[in-house]
Amino acid sequence: PPSAVAPATFGAVIGTAWKGDTTPYPQARIRLRNVETGRAVARTVSDADGRFRFERVDPGVYVVELVSNEDKVLAVGDLFGVTAGDQATTLVRLASSAMRRRRPSRRPRRSA
Repeated sequence: PPSAVAPATFGAVIGTAWKGDTTPYPQARIRLRNVETGRAVARTVSDADGRFRFERVDPGVYVVELVSNEDKVLAVGDLFGVTAGDQATTLVRLASSAMRRRRPSRRPRRSA
């Protein structure tokens, strides 16, 4: 007899956003991009521990992007695949050079 349970057609993505100093990035704006189509398919914001989750993701190959309030890409995670019924795990890390650009450096001045 046929099964009463339909096969899963979607997957899920869980991940963590990190700052350049390897501390969690709370309230990071995260975008999920399908690299086969080039389309951004979902957005979310990380929690206080930098964790984020996307549900009901179509099978395919993706990256997560850490974006600014102006939607500029600050960092891109590694490629990963999503398969139906499974959960993919990923991370995205802001480069430490990007962190330095956001905060002016305060080097002591040398006296001559």
